Amino acid sequence: MGGERGDHLGIGAVGAQQSEGLFDGGEPGPAAGGGADLSLYGWTTNPLIEWDIVDNCGNCNPSSGATKLGSVSSDGSTYDLYKTTRADAPSIEGTATSDQYWAVRQSKRTGGTITVSNIFNVTVTSGGDGTTPPPTTPPPTTPPPSGSGCSAAFTNSSDWGSGFTGSVAVMNNGSAAINGWTPKLTFPGNQTVSSLWNGSYTQSGNTVTVKNASNNGSLGAGAATSFGFNANYSGSNGAPTATCTTG
Repeated sequence: MGGERGDHLGIGAVGAQQSEGLFDGGEPGPAAGGGADLSLYGWTTNPLIEWDIVDNCGNCNPSSGATKLGSVSSDGSTYDLYKTTRADAPSIEGTATSDQYWAVRQSKRTGGTITVSNIFNVTVTSGGDGTTPPPTTPPPTTPPPSGSGCSAAFTNSSDWGSGFTGSVAVMNNGSAAINGWTPKLTFPGNQTVSSLWNGSYTQSGNTVTVKNASNNGSLGAGAATSFGFNANYSGSNGAPTATCTTG
């Protein structure tokens, strides 16, 4: 199989649509053993490959010196699969080195149908250098951040030097409704709450704990409400740290 080819009848380059080939004639043998060779022959370029499906080879031995790749059943017989490499030998692209693939039928015949797709799997690409790039894995999709529970945001609405009015927005950050909310305001100084509306409160030291009123405790997903208060202070009036828990 590593020697010069005989005068084969070129069926044509293998293509994506070629699944069957019909034959009913003979041709000179491809090997030095002589005799008649009945086969289906084709080729590919980029990469340069020749292939032969041999149904009858007279007294020649197409598998001489070849590496056996396995066997496959097709068209009423078993085909033995082989591979050889021709170095610096004539080809459809001139003198070149190319691989040859052979499928040799165990039970010889003189005519019939060869189902090429049972024997060779062909991948066709267009453009580029003929190579198929490895598949790429898309980066994982990062979902938008979703909050949970509630949050509280403080605003100093009015300040007159010894006292101020504060407002706190309470928001449901979750994807489900909440029933009840409890913010805590921790002041940095001596602020003392004197009155509060839209909720009830208790103060311990510099921490004020607020509980929703009966009419504003239920908040749907993404919904918000607010409460306000008056407070007294001396010295500086820094903004409190505001946190919130549900329930």
